Amino acid sequence: MKTLTALALVLGFASFAQAGIELDVTHPLTVGSTRFGVESVTFNGTGCAGGKGTGYLVQNDILWLKFADDQTAKTGPGTSLSASRRNCAATINFKDSNRSYAIDAVAFYVEADLPAENTANVTVNWFYAGQGQTGSFTKTLDGDYSGVWTNTFQGAVSGDVWKPCGADRALTVNGAIRVSGPREHESIAQWQILGIRLKSRSC
Repeated sequence: MKTLTALALVLGFASFAQAGIELDVTHPLTVGSTRFGVESVTFNGTGCAGGKGTGYLVQNDILWLKFADDQTAKTGPGTSLSASRRNCAATINFKDSNRSYAIDAVAFYVEADLPAENTANVTVNWFYAGQGQTGSFTKTLDGDYSGVWTNTFQGAVSGDVWKPCGADRALTVNGAIRVSGPREHESIAQWQILGIRLKSRSC
């Protein structure tokens, strides 16, 4: 948990440039006996419209995605129903089409302030372009709670979704956060960091 918290502090509360982190992954990184590299990551969605305030970092076998501050769901008097849900989709292009990749586990860092009777729900779904199979992960936090909510690669994903061998297929990862409960209760949950741990196999 210390590693995730430290990353969240670096990635969530300072820009990548200020932290001196190079975003352009120009060379594949060694992951055990395998190698993978990221060509590009683009962001879009109600929680990261236009990709502003977003970024990514490759660390060993983990791809960290930094969401924009707009990835904030909230409820309360005078707040629209649509504000209770935000999503950010990251489209990931890999460098090497001769290896197959799958998401092994998910981590996240969320700041939440939930009264009793309110909940925050994190959902992650992913698929490769042109493929019908999807994977998913979900977690729920019940109020009364105020503080940091983390998941450190715990909990099983729904199943393996492997990149087709020999094909340049983008992986789309959609992260959605939603708060729910009595409309008169003020509640908020800001999703800052999503980590996806990748596994790979040769084609």
